[in-house]
Order: sequence, then structure tokens, then C-alpha cells
Amino acid sequence: MQTPVPSFGVDNGVFVSDGFNVAVYHYPADNYELANEISFMSSGYENLGLVTTAVGVSDIDFDTDSSWPYYIDRDALGNTGSYVNATIEYEGFFRAPVDGEYEIFVQ
Repeated sequence: MQTPVPSFGVDNGVFVSDGFNVAVYHYPADNYELANEISFMSSGYENLGLVTTAVGVSDIDFDTDSSWPYYIDRDALGNTGSYVNATIEYEGFFRAPVDGEYEIFVQ
């Protein structure tokens, strides 16, 4: 499969760093239908309220001892037992060190 060309890039003068910029937003507990709405996935989640942000996040593994990524305060979301009440936005670019084919898996 051909990799699509990004629709936007990094503006001149923008600070470049390793890792992703992360924003964590509230999500209504147990509302599984909302995540299926295209308007929610494109930007609607921003209307539910920002919880926290982090920059330079390079470890996005959710399989941790505490079951939460280190940049989320366990008590900030109110329900420390699950992810059903958080929407996590990652912003950034991957820069491949060499030419070739790459795959990114999100499970």
C-alpha cells in the first residue's frame, strides 16, 4: 500500500522535539456510541474539556503496571479503573531513519 502524502507539515520556525504532543480530554463514562460519530473523532472531543497536556511523549504503551500512561494523573479523570472516560490526542510526525516500508500498529 502506498503511504499517503501528509495533508500538512511543520511550519517554519516551529519548535521540533522528540516525541509527541499529547492532550487528554474528558469522555463520558460508558458512552460507547459517541466514539463512533465522525464529528466526534475529527474534533468534537475537544468540546468535552481538556484534562491535561504533555510534550515529548515517546512511550505511548498502555500496558503499564498502573494501567495508565505516565502523563495522565490517575485522579484527574475521576474513574481510575478504565479508559472509557478519556480521549487521548497524539500530535506529531514519525521521521523514518532510512527509506523503506514502515507499518504502525494501533491495537
